[in-house]
Amino acid sequence: MLSWKERADIIHRTVTSGLKHYTKEDARFMAVFLAGEVGELCNLIKKEWMEEFGVAKSQGDKREAIRMELADVRICLELLAKCFEVNLERACGEKLTICEARWPEAGEAVLRVERSKAPKKPATTEEMKDALGRASQLLEDWVGSQSEGYSASLAYDSMEIVRRWQRGDFL
Repeated sequence: MLSWKERADIIHRTVTSGLKHYTKEDARFMAVFLAGEVGELCNLIKKEWMEEFGVAKSQGDKREAIRMELADVRICLELLAKCFEVNLERACGEKLTICEARWPEAGEAVLRVERSKAPKKPATTEEMKDALGRASQLLEDWVGSQSEGYSASLAYDSMEIVRRWQRGDFL
């Protein structure tokens, strides 16, 4: 099965058989073609916006048409990038790295999300014992600060479970 990029390349070569493909001439053609597709997309968005403000009569849902125009824009952009031998995946990654450096708060946000999505390695027994020890200390501190009652009893029961695990009763 061909990828969408391979299919786009075949269609482009077939439809523009009079051009030397992926040359300066083809790049100019693709740039103008891209501008036309962006214009069509913008026109749909403009119409939708005008309908929302009551300036134009509603002509129905435009989401499918917008989806197709976005696809046209992406296809044209990929073909134009090919004219300049640009790998857009790599170029976009490099550009976003520059943006993250320019706006450190955005870079930090990206790192937080990456870390949250990173596969978690299983904790070692030592790491688990350490975490349970800290949890046990927090529970003891909390129980000591609470008045008598159900919550304190529940915390005490939880603390006892932690102690039993630490002793190896559950291993």
